[in-house]
Amino acid sequence: MSMRRLVVGAALLLSACSGAEDGGITAHLVFGDHPGLKRSALRTAELPTIVDRLQIMALDVDGSTLAETNLWSSPADDQLMLRPEGGTWELTNVRAGDNRTLLAKAFLGPSTDPNLDRALAFVGRRNGIQVRVGEVTDAGLLVLEPTPVRVPEADFDAPSSPAPITASPIPTGEGLRVTFGVPPEADTAGFLLAVGTSSAAANPPMLERGRNIAVGEEIAPGLRVATTWPIDGPQIIDVTRLQNGVQYGIVVYAFDDDRLGSPLNFSRPATTSGTPLDSVAPNAPGGLTVVAGSEATISFVSPGEDEGNGTPARYEIRAGADRASVEEGFDLLPPVAPPPPQAGGSSVSFTRTYAQLGRSPSSDFWIGVRAVDDSSNVGPIAVALHTVNATLTPTIDRLVPHIAIAGLEVRVQGSSFGTATGTVTLTATETSTLTFDLFVSQWTPSTISVALPPEARSGILSIVRPDGENASAYLTVIQRVDALFDDHEYPFEFIGTGRSDDLSIAALYREGNDFAPYEGAIERVYDDVNEGVAYVPYNRPQRSTAIGGTYSPSYDLFMFAASNDPLSMTTSFITSSTVAPNAQRQVAGVAAGDADGVAMVFLDGGTSGAAPAMIAFTRAGTLRTATVADAVTQPFDAFYATSSTVASYENVTMARSTTGEILMAYRTVTGTVAELTLRINTTGHPGEFMLVDAASRPRVGANFAVRSVPSVLGGAESFVIAYEEQGETGTDIRLLRLSDYGTRRGYAPFVVRTGDRRLDDVGLVVRNGAVWISVLATRVAGTAELSYAELPASGLNTPDGTRGVWPGVVLDSAPGDSVARAGCKPFVQRACPMAWLGDDTRVFFIRR
Repeated sequence: MSMRRLVVGAALLLSACSGAEDGGITAHLVFGDHPGLKRSALRTAELPTIVDRLQIMALDVDGSTLAETNLWSSPADDQLMLRPEGGTWELTNVRAGDNRTLLAKAFLGPSTDPNLDRALAFVGRRNGIQVRVGEVTDAGLLVLEPTPVRVPEADFDAPSSPAPITASPIPTGEGLRVTFGVPPEADTAGFLLAVGTSSAAANPPMLERGRNIAVGEEIAPGLRVATTWPIDGPQIIDVTRLQNGVQYGIVVYAFDDDRLGSPLNFSRPATTSGTPLDSVAPNAPGGLTVVAGSEATISFVSPGEDEGNGTPARYEIRAGADRASVEEGFDLLPPVAPPPPQAGGSSVSFTRTYAQLGRSPSSDFWIGVRAVDDSSNVGPIAVALHTVNATLTPTIDRLVPHIAIAGLEVRVQGSSFGTATGTVTLTATETSTLTFDLFVSQWTPSTISVALPPEARSGILSIVRPDGENASAYLTVIQRVDALFDDHEYPFEFIGTGRSDDLSIAALYREGNDFAPYEGAIERVYDDVNEGVAYVPYNRPQRSTAIGGTYSPSYDLFMFAASNDPLSMTTSFITSSTVAPNAQRQVAGVAAGDADGVAMVFLDGGTSGAAPAMIAFTRAGTLRTATVADAVTQPFDAFYATSSTVASYENVTMARSTTGEILMAYRTVTGTVAELTLRINTTGHPGEFMLVDAASRPRVGANFAVRSVPSVLGGAESFVIAYEEQGETGTDIRLLRLSDYGTRRGYAPFVVRTGDRRLDDVGLVVRNGAVWISVLATRVAGTAELSYAELPASGLNTPDGTRGVWPGVVLDSAPGDSVARAGCKPFVQRACPMAWLGDDTRVFFIRR
């Protein structure tokens, strides 16, 4: 490229005109370093010949131009020369004031290529200049930095298609949520989205270069522009005001822009289709009451069409002799004529004769009301008691949620609470006798709403009417403790001992992150205080691919195993009585790295303080097992291998009962089919696992667990399998006894599946003197939502396919992928700490 030398700023003067309110500015302009453009001196630069024009402007605080001058390499008669030897130029009308801006731009020109006209090549700016009346201000050095040269008029290359693209129904209906990819081209400026019939969107047009398209314009028959937005906007767009049940076609174009910011080249369209569907049911009617008289007066607060929004399509009303007949047999009862629907939050009150209700005015009976929306989503049933005797003893039927979070609200549902507000208390008994007076926000004959204080604990919740009549029920409370630990990544393991009646003792094996000097660490958490010290098993950037952990009350010892990359495995130990971990051990004689699953169990029968143990892991489709007489001092070796020529074994886990039986679970993957496979061991020998026969094996997701569960505290144990059931419509969570494996699907602890669920962990906990199975599961649907449920061991005796009899609670949510671990494993414990890792969440849940 031919070069010429330009002196810029050696004698550069930007002066004012003679206005009384004007001042002036002077500055040195220097071009910054750039390929083919070197700064040779403070005020001297080598300039490419294709730089055609230099524009210098003084700007007001609002960005408006106060003064401007232009220098041209080939000026017309009335234009200033951009000369190699430099020169002096003047600006006029620089109004005096503070925070003035000096802006300089260098443009390429048509000297060698007409398509390069007005392409910005360099820019420099200096802010905060004070201009005084009648004075010339020295703005100092102004460096013109290179900018990416893009010439819209010469750009005929459109961005790539914004694929892949999906359109999924918005749960509240009448809309689709569209997601799509971002083209890799740096000059992508924005997107255009069109909506139409699925047939119109099946063959969308290519849009002409430079076409000016307005929102609402029809770009093809049946295909109309819904919106356009710039590249810095979202790549997830909600298209609303659609009709439920109608299939729509969605088309998204990416575009670059011209020098004026208008769309220039349009990409090939990305297409998809979707059908809006309202899947969110109305809430239950609030404050339902039935008042006796010559007719029954029924009153409630209307729920919305979608939870609390809008107006439901209709109400459904039934009357029954008892609460169970209304709640469980609602559709079997004769319908009662409902009143017209009202907007959510409106008070609804109406009367019906006892003949219309089908009940006697001299007998107690129950009324049930629920709302239904336009898409036939049926909301929960609200119930209320009609009584002829106001002195009936109050009864608590249900607490919602069944497991409460400290600091949030709990609803008490039942009967005969009366209309006058009484008192509600919560008395913690499992840790210490402590009574909390709860704030009452609602009191009706059938529903009481109370707020739990942040320090609330599990215990007896009691309601007392003003006349002294009372009722009580046990309430489980979970407390949220923030920022207990951080610097961790999945995979990780978390185990609590539960050895103390009033304190939580636990160990956490955690992963390091990009900013941590360690690969993994063991920490001890005592009474909500992190006492752990990070340690360095390997000071290298590799991460563990799988982590397993267990605890033995007999040895008071935690054991963790982490499979690393490259081929190695580390085992580590820590007791509940010290912060410092025991000496780490490294597995010898086996390629144990990069495992996809690892599990351990302690074995009874150790002598002289020895701790015998078994380890199992799966890697590269093969299952390996080994034992040692003392896991603290001996490395695991002499592994037994189990493999198949047609299937791959993955994600092994184990559990051991007090009688010595060991149940192993793993995935057997054949082609695209993954089945849950079980093996049983009664001898403790690593080579004597026997395959459990089954007529058919469940299709299973990536996560599952086995636990040895006593039906009552200290009683006989049986194995329970928790697994992700892989069905045609997604993944659900189920619990299954070993005796039912291969013949039943098992119990589903969560009431409704509103998106695929991932099984995070399963544990055992003592609550109110009984053994309960605790389940942590993450619902993955746009954002991760962590749910916690408990059911008694006897709950697995319910009929096959039963779900959600013991409802849980949503603990937390995060915008991306998340994972949780329960500390109440592998044996029954009084406390159940839970660790939850989210994209922006560092929280710790613990039952008190």
